[in-house]
Amino acid sequence: MFPGEINAVSPEIDAATRNIRIQAKIANGDENLRPACMAPWRIVLPPRRRCSSSRSPPCSTRPSGDSVFVVSAEKDEKGGQSAQVLRQQFIRVGGKAA
Repeated sequence: MFPGEINAVSPEIDAATRNIRIQAKIANGDENLRPACMAPWRIVLPPRRRCSSSRSPPCSTRPSGDSVFVVSAEKDEKGGQSAQVLRQQFIRVGGKAA
């Protein structure tokens, strides 16, 4: 068994394989793990907690930075029709206000 921690989870799901990319940090002091090796794995989640609603938006944490996805209405330059567009907005996560 190789215990480790998940550093980042991609917000995209591959439509063909239904896979999600993750990045994990795993100790490999004995160098038993090799690049591109396959192995069964298990993710242990913490117990569920009751949570209260928050006005802060859900945040995606990735090695490239924290971000949120924003839905906005934009007009098509050629057709002039309005459509909803999803765009990624990078943010800086700070402390919570009291």
